[in-house]
Amino acid sequence: MAEIFREIKAYATAYPHVDFPDEVSSEMAEVLRGLLNPNPVQRLGATKNGARDIKRHAYYRKFSWHKLIDGELPAPYVPPHEDSFD
Repeated sequence: MAEIFREIKAYATAYPHVDFPDEVSSEMAEVLRGLLNPNPVQRLGATKNGARDIKRHAYYRKFSWHKLIDGELPAPYVPPHEDSFD
C-alpha cells in the first residue's frame, strides 16, 4: 500500500507535467490528464457539463456513442475459450 501511495503522491506532485509512452497520442494523454486530475473539482467529466465533456473530447470524435448504447459495437477483445465453462 505504501508504494501505491508514493506513486499517487508523485503523480499529484508532477501533474500536469506527466509523461506518457510514445504510443499514447497527444489527444489520449489529454483525456488521461483530465480524468486523473488530482483536483476532483477540475476532473474531466466532473464539471457542470458532466460526461458530455468526455464524450465531446477530440479523442472520441470518431467514436459512436449511439452504437455503444445500442449494443452494436463488437468487443475489442474476446479471450480464447473452449467451452462455456472456461
